[in-house]
Amino acid sequence: MIMETFHDQPFATSCMPGKNEASNVIVHYNQYLFPSIYARKSLLYVQLLSSATFDKHHFTQRKNLSSYLLLQTFTGKGGVRYEGNEYMLEKDDVCLIDCRKEHEYFSSDEHGWGYRLAHFDGNIMQDYYMQILSHYNVKFHFDEDSKFQALFQELFKELIVKGPTTEIIVNRILTDMITEIPFGNTS
Repeated sequence: MIMETFHDQPFATSCMPGKNEASNVIVHYNQYLFPSIYARKSLLYVQLLSSATFDKHHFTQRKNLSSYLLLQTFTGKGGVRYEGNEYMLEKDDVCLIDCRKEHEYFSSDEHGWGYRLAHFDGNIMQDYYMQILSHYNVKFHFDEDSKFQALFQELFKELIVKGPTTEIIVNRILTDMITEIPFGNTS
């Protein structure tokens, strides 16, 4: 297992720690990012941005990953086990979890599961997360034409193009995404 250090916490670069089954996968996009010291100290920043479609056997089990996970289903069905609960995710469902805690996500569809995800972190994120959990659970639904969906697409576009202000723009996009969570339908 190859590890990189982010903010004195481990974050895997070639394979993330934990167990997984991802042998039959179509990767649409996958990029590990290495934020600057400034971003790690002052901003929300992306560590991994990915989009893939997995077969029916896919699962991932992890804990102690210094990251938050935004995961959104775009095809098929999957599930997330987190803090003693199981959340089933269908098209346009999103979950937000703290990856420091034990969690599992898995395909629950015979035809597989497609999702996009952002692993991200930042010094203020724990406070944001606790505020969200004080009013909501970890699963949300955003219609295809929602602002949240547009922001997720904007995040991908910004990290493909990359420029001198990318880290600041990514911080704004992630903040806007988190701000949209109360407007998603919770279940």
